[in-house]
Amino acid sequence: PVASCTDVTLQLDASGNAVLTSADVDPDGNSTDNCGAVTYSFSQENFSCADIGPNSVTVTITDQNGNTSTCTSTVTIEDNLGPVMENCGTTINLVLDGTGQATLTAADMGMVTDNCDPNPSVMFFGQQNFNCSSVGNPVSVLAIATDNNGNSSTCSVTVTVSDQDGPEITTADMGLDLDDSGNASISFADVASTTDNCSVVSESLSQTSFDCSNVGPNTITVTATDVNGNTSTETITVTVNDITRPTLAECETTVTVMLDELSGTATLANSDLNASDVCDSNPLIQFNVDNTLVTSIDFDCDDVGTQQVEVQVRDASDNVRVCNITVDVQTSAACTPPPTGQGDASNAMNTTEDQESIEVSEEAAETLHSELEEVLGSVTIKGARAFPNPVRSVTNIEYRLSVPAEVNIYVLDLNGQLVAQVDRGLRNSGTNRVRWTPASGLPSAMYYIVVEAENAERQIVRVQLQR
Repeated sequence: PVASCTDVTLQLDASGNAVLTSADVDPDGNSTDNCGAVTYSFSQENFSCADIGPNSVTVTITDQNGNTSTCTSTVTIEDNLGPVMENCGTTINLVLDGTGQATLTAADMGMVTDNCDPNPSVMFFGQQNFNCSSVGNPVSVLAIATDNNGNSSTCSVTVTVSDQDGPEITTADMGLDLDDSGNASISFADVASTTDNCSVVSESLSQTSFDCSNVGPNTITVTATDVNGNTSTETITVTVNDITRPTLAECETTVTVMLDELSGTATLANSDLNASDVCDSNPLIQFNVDNTLVTSIDFDCDDVGTQQVEVQVRDASDNVRVCNITVDVQTSAACTPPPTGQGDASNAMNTTEDQESIEVSEEAAETLHSELEEVLGSVTIKGARAFPNPVRSVTNIEYRLSVPAEVNIYVLDLNGQLVAQVDRGLRNSGTNRVRWTPASGLPSAMYYIVVEAENAERQIVRVQLQR
């Protein structure tokens, strides 16, 4: 056969391939044979990116009888396809970083592919770097992608910028002391500070003012908002402390206590004093008695006069004020010292130390009594009383005789049973007084003290024994 071939240029397709055909090398069909049709074969039929440029290809022409002829064709392979950018014509949103900056990069164009170049280059014409001022201001940018064969493609994208970072809040818990009026306040700067990639426009606390109702730990929400509306929150603990000591109106003053006229006793209770506190409406008042804290102190005739008493006032927050008060215990009639003629319940005797005794024999006493009766008349008893009453440990029994007389003083219980013999003997006219010390085993109850003269003249005094 007659072989005829020409040089040819092939374009790589999108997959980077090209295939050589007989029409490419003998477009006019100039290869012929005297016996009929011929067939074509090539030393290289398939081409890729690796074959870009001229390639020498041997073309073999074969007739129906197996006779062959050859010719040579220069096959030039070309790549004329530019890269493809996935995000062409779209809107690209860039997010500001922690420094408030954002940069448009090739990666923002999505997949950039090429039939031959695995890594086409991408460059931009227009703004590529953005900051906080770009938020809300979209711009159009031209992108150009170029492969390693010099093929380029261009497209435009719209770039928008957003700030998605809230402010960063640094916090610290704090203790807060109430002032003397029971109030305190804090500011944002006391407990927190903020930073933001753009700028902070508002800072707030869920609570800034505190009073006595807030004593103890309080959970406070800290909030900050930036210029682009991003908000951050944190929580802190503000521990409110009441450090103000309570006050006592009677501190370093004199408090007067009046003993009871009948019992000769009195009680100073904490309710008799006036304490106040900024947070506690009812601070506890206590007296320090022999290093023991009590809420009341009892006084009797032995305490008449002034004495220093330590008072402690404690509020609910355990703040304590300690001060002294002067207690002036005022006497009463119950504490009048016994006149001469006083007896003693322990021995029921009159002594020359206590009174002007009439010490005579029984026969002489009877004679004297008879003579006195003729002069002064019959015996009468008046003004019998006991003090202090109620009785705790001892009481004084006082009575008046119209004339010297034999006197018998004893104590009965409510059943009329004798529980104590207090005094018996000849006593002077006028006021007489004797002490009764109840036995330790005698229970608290009502008792009757009977003052009885020899002629059956008597007076009865009711007393209350309180242990």
